[in-house]
Amino acid sequence: MQVILDSFIASFTENLTAQIVGMVALLINVLSYQFNERKKILTMQFFSGAFFTLHYFLLGAYAGAVTNLLSVLRALCFSYRGKHKWASHPALPIFFVVLSAVSTFFTYQNLLSIVPTVAFTFNSVALWSNRPRTTRIFTIPNNSLFLIYNIANASYSGIISDTFVLISLLIAFVRFDILKKPIKEKNAD
Repeated sequence: MQVILDSFIASFTENLTAQIVGMVALLINVLSYQFNERKKILTMQFFSGAFFTLHYFLLGAYAGAVTNLLSVLRALCFSYRGKHKWASHPALPIFFVVLSAVSTFFTYQNLLSIVPTVAFTFNSVALWSNRPRTTRIFTIPNNSLFLIYNIANASYSGIISDTFVLISLLIAFVRFDILKKPIKEKNAD
């Protein structure tokens, strides 16, 4: 047990800057799902993605870095949905999924490099939706897949983040879907 703890501490302190940046991303990410408005979720996802981009880059996990950079751009574009015609086009999420798949060719290191693209696909569906409940449902596979990626890349803040987000999602399901009658949503899909 002591060997495992010593290994964890050594790995964590070796990448201390990356882990601190990841902790900031973690906080923003966990808080994002406690909102019941799409725009607020997207805003928080924008900032979380920016910090996670830097985090993965510092770890040398380039597939995760590029995917999170695309997440930042996607959140920005999706936030204009309903305001601009280009941002409301149903091909926009498909464009980002294809862009993520193409980026896999440039960041490919092993089969694990594909995991962020698959997760990104689920998250694109989640964030394109106008329904917070749908957003929460499709975020579950996203964070589950990134949990695997984070374990493999020794992203301790990512592991904690995905665990907390999954717990946060469960809390949000209870708050918004079980204990309260669902709010009538505008501009539903």
